This record gives sequence, structure tokens and C-alpha cells, in this order.
Amino acid sequence: MDQFGDQKQEAPAHTERLQDRAAGFPCENHFQFNHFTSAMQTSTPYEDLITTISRLRLSSNSQTSYPYSDSNGDALFRSVSGSQQHLPRGCSPIDMGDFGHRMAFDGIRGHAPVGSEDYGHMLPSSDVFSYPSQHIGGPFNNGNASPPRSRGTPRQESLQGFPNRLLSKNNKFANSNRTKTSHWLQEPSNYLSVKDLKGKIVTLAKDQHGCRFLQKKMTGITEEELLMVYSELIDYVAELMIDQYGNYVVQKLVEVCKEEQMTQILRNLTRHEHQLITICLDIHGTRSVQTLLHYVNTPQQISIVITALSLGAALLCKDPNGQHVVHYCVKNFSLEDIKHFLNMVAANCFEIATNKSGCCVLQHCVDHARGEIRDRLVAPIIANALELAQDPFGNYVVQHALSLKVPRITATLLAQLEGNFVSLSCNKYGSNVVEKCLAETKEEQLTQIITEIVQNQNAPMLLLDAFGNYVIQAALTHSMQGPGHVHLALVRMVLLHARLLRTHMYGKKVIEWFNKNKGSSPLMYL
Repeated sequence: MDQFGDQKQEAPAHTERLQDRAAGFPCENHFQFNHFTSAMQTSTPYEDLITTISRLRLSSNSQTSYPYSDSNGDALFRSVSGSQQHLPRGCSPIDMGDFGHRMAFDGIRGHAPVGSEDYGHMLPSSDVFSYPSQHIGGPFNNGNASPPRSRGTPRQESLQGFPNRLLSKNNKFANSNRTKTSHWLQEPSNYLSVKDLKGKIVTLAKDQHGCRFLQKKMTGITEEELLMVYSELIDYVAELMIDQYGNYVVQKLVEVCKEEQMTQILRNLTRHEHQLITICLDIHGTRSVQTLLHYVNTPQQISIVITALSLGAALLCKDPNGQHVVHYCVKNFSLEDIKHFLNMVAANCFEIATNKSGCCVLQHCVDHARGEIRDRLVAPIIANALELAQDPFGNYVVQHALSLKVPRITATLLAQLEGNFVSLSCNKYGSNVVEKCLAETKEEQLTQIITEIVQNQNAPMLLLDAFGNYVIQAALTHSMQGPGHVHLALVRMVLLHARLLRTHMYGKKVIEWFNKNKGSSPLMYL
């Protein structure tokens, strides 16, 4: 006997296949199919099963109806609960409970037509978190379900549903349905307290939705709840700081934690010699550390951090991520606080100055340093000025030292470069340093530089050099306001080679300078 009290007959084999296919069909509430004709033939037992199942209709009371023809040949619908005498040959009532289970597994519940009225309980809540590490399960667990498949991966037709091409491409739950949600998170997040999350804080912190949930809950957190969260996270802070989601939870934790808790966090992070350095070098960790430094207040806390960072000063300065931590420390802490760190920078000055990130950090350190600390930073720059001037990044450090306009520093730098101005002028990077020297020095020093260039036997080659011609133009510009004899010496050198300059690619640039400065230069006839 079946559920309607009628004698239950054993369904033919193809009926079972029909039921399996029905389980995968995206039904919708109150289907409005096109008017069926009397084309449904019961005389052919092997009628296309897909065509047959597409004629099913789901009534508003979740009962399955089947089409049949009246005396006029029109297709009508009759509820299963009324009678089964008009079922197409080979069809039998479909169990709706089993139908719902199978819909969940074949990704059907992602379709909007499976409505919010009859099957609303099957759709996931927006406040529910999914964890990819857990296998399929939950209220729709079915031992006969097919293994999860990646979205977009073609599959062959099976007994459990139609091929993927028959499903909507916009099935946004196709992947999320494959994961299991813990029962304690199936309720809306507003009903969960921090205490409900005990033992799960670290797991949540590493989850995209979980980390947002925790940040929200940690706003206005009580001392008791804070202690619970802190006790679960304290041993995992270093790990979470470099996690793509966990780092946000740590940033929120240091914002709300107490002074004693902050000190303990710092001790944990500096427990191993280079642990904090490693975190700073990470793209997520560097943000976490900068937020951490923002809430470091006491001298003890500052000392713990700076001591740990000083061990890897060179690494931090040269790293694209680590440099941001150095910039923050230099900008926000006093010179006395970061004195030890800057001394370590000075000890590795050349290595840092010749690095893309390092040259910028070194300039920043020099700008914020004063007195003895600045002298320690500048001393290695001066000592290696000639080599740094020819380096792709080091030349910027030398130029920056000149731009300080400290007479003692400028004089010492020029002494280091003396006798090499012509060779530097022919160098792509050194020529920039020579131009800076011409622009930043006093009249007496300017005269010395130009005199050295003009008196050098290789000076004419600068007129035709790709970089040297710019040095000559700069020398002509700055010497116009200086002693007349220096400017005239440059003009005579140009006149001597004027014919060659007019036909040379780079020589023409020197001629163009004179054309632009006819009113100021005695070389009116060029």
C-alpha cells in the first residue's frame, strides 16, 4: 500500500531511472509550462525520459501533478492525491522528501524558481559561514550523493540528474553547497555572542567571513569576553599576523586590548630572534605590525619592538614590505627611541643605499635625524660617495646629502669627488650627481668644479656625450651668474668645436642651449 491507500504496484526499471532524473531537474513553484498537447503517447514505453519529466508540475501544496488528456484532447493536470489512473505509462508518484534531498545535492537550490515559499528552508542564510575544509553534510546529507565537482567542469549524464549544461550558469550556490556549516553558526550572527565562539576563535579568524564577524563582535567587547578572545589568540598572534584574514583580527585585538596584554603580545612576537622581522617582510604582516606600533605606548613596549627590529635593520630597509615599518618608526618615534635602530642602519649604509627600497629609506632616516645620529648616517655616504654616485640607486643618496646644504657635508662630499668630475659626467648616474653639485654649491666651489672640467684634456668629449652634454649645459647655466672668466672658458671650448657640434646628435643640444640664451650669452653668432 502507498501513502494514498492504493495498491502499490512494482514500478518498471525505467521508472527508477525516471525518478533519479527527476531528482536533478530544476523544478519551480507553480510551473507555467507551455500548453501540452496530446502528444504524450502512452503506447511507447521508451518515450524520452527527459521530455516526460519536463511535463511534471508542482502544485502550491507541494504535491506532484501529472498531465493527462481530457475527452477533447486538451492537456489537464490532476493532483497525485486525487488519482493515479491518468499517470503516463511507466510513471509513479515521486516522493517529495527525496526530491528535496536530491535537489540540494545537484546544486538545484541555487535556482531562484525553487521558491522561497515551499523550499525556502533549503536555501543558506547569508549569515552562515562555510568552511571548505569540511566535507559535504548538514541537513541534506545523502550517502548516495555524487562527489563534489568543480563549477564549470563538464560531466556526463548520470542517474542522479541532468548534465550540467541544463543547469543555470548563474548557480551561485553550486560551490558553497559542497561545504558543511557548523551547527553553531547556522543561526544569524546577531544571535551569537562572543562566549558562543569559545574554542573556535582561531578557526574563525582565518576565515573570510569569520574574521569580519569577530571584528564586529570585538567592537564594544566586555573585559570578560576580551580575556577569553585574548587567551585563545595569544599563542597564535604571529601566525595570524601573516594570514590574509587573520591579520585583521590581530589589528582589532591590539586596538582593544589592555596595556599588560599588549606587552605580552610583544613578548610573544619577539620570543624568537627574527620572528618579528619575518612578519614585517610579509605583505599582510607589515600592515599588522604598523597597526601594532600605533598602539605601542610605554617605554618598555617601544624598547621591546625597536630592539627586535634592529636585528634585521638592513633586511627591513631593503624589502618592499619591510620598508613601511621603518618609515613608520622613523616618523612616529623619537630619535632617542630609535637611536639603536638608526645606528644599525648606518652600519649597513652602503648595502642599503644601493638598493631600490633602501635608498628611499636611507634618505628618510637622514631627513629625520639630527646631530650625532645624522652624522653617523651621512659619514658612510661621504666615504663611499664616488662609488655611490655611479650606482643606479646610490646616486640619489649622494644627491640627497648635497641637498641638505650643510656646508661641512657639502665640502666633504666635493673633496671625495674631486678629480673625477669628467668621468662622472660621462656616466648615466654620475652625471646627475655632477649637475647636483653645480646647482647646490657656492660660487667658489662652482668655479673649482668647472675649472676642473674645462682644463681636462678629455673635456671636449663631453660636448658629444649622451650624458656629458647635459653637464655642459648645466655648467653654462650656473656659471652665467658667477665669475665671468669661468663662463667664458666654457664658451671658448664650445666655439672651438662649433662646426662639429652642429652635425652631431648630442652636440646639437649644446647649440640649442645657446639659441635659447642669446640675450644672456656672449656667444651671439652661433
